[in-house]
Amino acid sequence: MFADILNSCALRPARTVPTRADEGRLPRTSTTIWMLEDLEPFPDDPAVGDRCEPTTYWAAPDMLGLPAELWCRVEARIEEVHVDGHRERVAHLGEGFTTMLPDAVEAFPDTAGRTSLTGCLVRDRHLWADYRTRPTGSGRVLERNWLIQHAIRDPTRSPGWFSVSHDGPLRVHHGGSLPPNHAVVWSALSLELIPAGAGETRGAADHGEGDPERGV
Repeated sequence: MFADILNSCALRPARTVPTRADEGRLPRTSTTIWMLEDLEPFPDDPAVGDRCEPTTYWAAPDMLGLPAELWCRVEARIEEVHVDGHRERVAHLGEGFTTMLPDAVEAFPDTAGRTSLTGCLVRDRHLWADYRTRPTGSGRVLERNWLIQHAIRDPTRSPGWFSVSHDGPLRVHHGGSLPPNHAVVWSALSLELIPAGAGETRGAADHGEGDPERGV
């Protein structure tokens, strides 16, 4: 049988895994989703080809002004979790991968059940500060691009130092020199979700998020 989730993302179609999970079953279909991350740490980590276990939330296009090039449409199952008197919503995207849904966003359904989501993942290394629920699942980085925006540099009293502000639309930059008066504001990673249970052995190129309870 096919995997539960099929998605359509700009620039990159869903890929078919060339193996059979069990005899008599059709090949599973994997899901590729765009994921934004901030510019820390440096150098960029994880790198292309690395497996990671990111803690993420789902962003609708109008939340961050996403360019249409990064929009993904995925089928999801929304689960409500009640922790310490607070309601949290978890989106199950398939392959054992989950992400959090922020509250008070009109684009998101307010009830549990099956639905479709449009937007992309946003990696938040400090997600534990806002949610008690820890997202699950892992993915492999297929490519790394950047989101850029027009930058205004105002000089300060300190020679050579500038106060930088941004305006205008976000644009995807695939490499090479930046356009004049533009700066990188996000990294944009193409993330292929890895089926739960596949490749359990963690290697040097595997990256999990820090957990304050473990002191990392």
